[in-house]
Amino acid sequence: MHRSISLCSQGRLDQGLPVLAAIVEAWRSAGRDPSGKQLHPVLMTPYFAGRLAEALARSGDVHAARAELDRTIQDATANGERFWDAQLLELRKRL
Repeated sequence: MHRSISLCSQGRLDQGLPVLAAIVEAWRSAGRDPSGKQLHPVLMTPYFAGRLAEALARSGDVHAARAELDRTIQDATANGERFWDAQLLELRKRL
């Protein structure tokens, strides 16, 4: 994950963004039941998903970045993992 975040931060979105998006989705799936319902939060999801939203914004896909942020903020509110809230809200404000 960190390598993909780094690639995106360096502007190498073609290499980092697809991998980061796939990893974040796989990361989230660890807490789902077979029907797709999230049963428990997965540690650090707000951080990783927030970095994905940053990369999406950097790529110019502001709509996808906002959608990712909204989902991440909603999930963090529901599960109580609020440590990355300030950064998520700051990014939302910039978008």
